Amino acid sequence: MLDSISTFSTLFRHTLIAMGEQPAPGKAENIKRLAARAKFDPGIFLKLLQVRERAANENEIGVAAAFTKYLDGINTVIQAVDAL
Repeated sequence: MLDSISTFSTLFRHTLIAMGEQPAPGKAENIKRLAARAKFDPGIFLKLLQVRERAANENEIGVAAAFTKYLDGINTVIQAVDAL
């Protein structure tokens, strides 16, 4: 998840553009905007960004539950893009 969060952040930014929105300059803000629009919990994505920025410790993440939420969020975005 830590290796892919940067890539998904970029994809989420471009998803906002495809939805007709002007993206924010920051990754976290774009994740929050897309989460609000597509209706998914952005928590794990934001926590992973914090870990990458060394603002949080990766030991704070319960891997099994986090991975489920991560995949759920990605799947929700895929469905939103498919609906465009």
